[in-house]
Amino acid sequence: MAGLRKSMAHRIDYHKVFPDMFPYNIMPCDVDGILGINDKFIVMEWKKTTEGFSKGQLRMLKSLANQPNFSVLLIVGESNSEQVWVGNIYRYNKETDKFKVAGHGLDYLRDVMKKWFDNAWGKPKEIKLKLSEEL
Repeated sequence: MAGLRKSMAHRIDYHKVFPDMFPYNIMPCDVDGILGINDKFIVMEWKKTTEGFSKGQLRMLKSLANQPNFSVLLIVGESNSEQVWVGNIYRYNKETDKFKVAGHGLDYLRDVMKKWFDNAWGKPKEIKLKLSEEL
């Protein structure tokens, strides 16, 4: 696990990889997490209270949120070896074209993720049998 944490801290300097290739300082964006199950995806972008979003990153996250079968969560919080805390969780509202606070805290985040997982994975259907039916 330490190797995973170490590799996650690695950042690519795209200005060195693609010098003067893209106009207006356009550079790739990354996301902190994405899960995909059965062609359904949830994107998670974590920020500390001292961090913000660039216009380009928000534009990318809004675009992803508008794709079929995509959900996007903006999470104010942190999870590392010393602590886990979750503040506000934002979800995209298509009518207002903005991310709005949807809930707060670790329990809310876990509930959202469980609902997403159940929807993506598909809950097992209950088998209802009459007493006279056989399996």
